[in-house]
Amino acid sequence: MALLVENEDYTHYAPKDKLLSFYFTFFEMLNANRSYVYLKLAQNKNKLEALKLLSKLRSTFLKYIESEIYIHNVDLKNKTLNSLNKKGANETAWAQLLFTIQFWLEDTSPNFEKTDIFIEKSVQVSFDLKEIKPLESVLDFAKFLWKEKTMST
Repeated sequence: MALLVENEDYTHYAPKDKLLSFYFTFFEMLNANRSYVYLKLAQNKNKLEALKLLSKLRSTFLKYIESEIYIHNVDLKNKTLNSLNKKGANETAWAQLLFTIQFWLEDTSPNFEKTDIFIEKSVQVSFDLKEIKPLESVLDFAKFLWKEKTMST
């Protein structure tokens, strides 16, 4: 993240471009330390222990997502539901990073070209899914039905 903010243009990037910059910078750093990262993560038979190794990364990454990558969530018009929606979006971003790390660990392509493609496509999909306007209508309709069902019983 320190490398990212050194680039003056970074502050003007759109959220998707900021996230792509993060991923490419992060994986360049991982590539430079691949043997160590592979030893700690891929060869660790205890997956829970491997996840514990990433706990600081997780908290730092989630702070980054909240502060730098504002992801517009659908307004559910309910404080509790909005909070859950935001937490779900953050956890989805974390899961995406974990899937990308796993893909990178298994990538044998030259210069990890397939990981670069994976990053581009997964970030695009994650932003495309957030931009689906009909989702707001579906959720609004579901909320209406839920209220009607709970009020009539």
